[in-house]
Amino acid sequence: MNRAKLIRWLNLFLILEKEQVELYESQSRSAEDYHLARALKRFKEIEQNHVDNITKLIKNLGGEPSRTYAAAGIAIGEGAKVAGSILASYTKVENMLQLNIMAEKKAISHYKRLINNIGDPHIKDILWTHIIDEELHMRWMDARKKELADNRSCQTAAKKEKKPGFNLNIKKVGLNLSIWPKTKKSSKRVIKKSTRFIS
Repeated sequence: MNRAKLIRWLNLFLILEKEQVELYESQSRSAEDYHLARALKRFKEIEQNHVDNITKLIKNLGGEPSRTYAAAGIAIGEGAKVAGSILASYTKVENMLQLNIMAEKKAISHYKRLINNIGDPHIKDILWTHIIDEELHMRWMDARKKELADNRSCQTAAKKEKKPGFNLNIKKVGLNLSIWPKTKKSSKRVIKKSTRFIS
C-alpha cells in the first residue's frame, strides 16, 4: 500500500475513533448505573488515545486530515453525541451494549484488513494495540450485558413465585378474611372466614 492510500485509510480510522470518543462520552454521562458510567468513561479515554496515536501516524507520514475529513468528523461526532444520549436514556442497557459491541466488532474487522495490507512493523504494532483495546471493550460489555440479563431473569422468576392472593384483617370487629384465587380442583373461590368478638 502506497503512502497516500495509507494516509487516506488512517484518516478514515481517525473519524471512526473520534466517533467512538463522542459516543462513549455521551453514554457515560447519561448512564444511571455508576459502574457502567465509569467503564464507558474509561473506554472513551482509551479511544481518545487511539485518536492521538493515529493523528501522530498521519503527521509522521507527511499527511494531515483534509478539510473533507475534518468536516465529516465534526458531523459524525455531533451525531454520536446525540445517538449516545438517546441510546443510554431510552433503550434497555442491554440493547445499548449490544450496539456498542457491534461497532467494536466492525472496528476490529477494519483494523485487521488494514494490517493485512501494510508492511510497516511500527504501524502494525500500534494498530494491533488498538485491536486488543477494542476486544477488551467488547468482552467487558458482553459480560455486563449477560449479567444484566441474568439479573432480570432472576427478578422475573422471583415475582412469579409470589402468591397472588391477599389477606384482609379487620381487628376492630374481630373479622379475619383470607381470599385466594381459584384452585385447580375447584372453580369456586376458597373463602375462609372466622369471627371473634372483642371484649
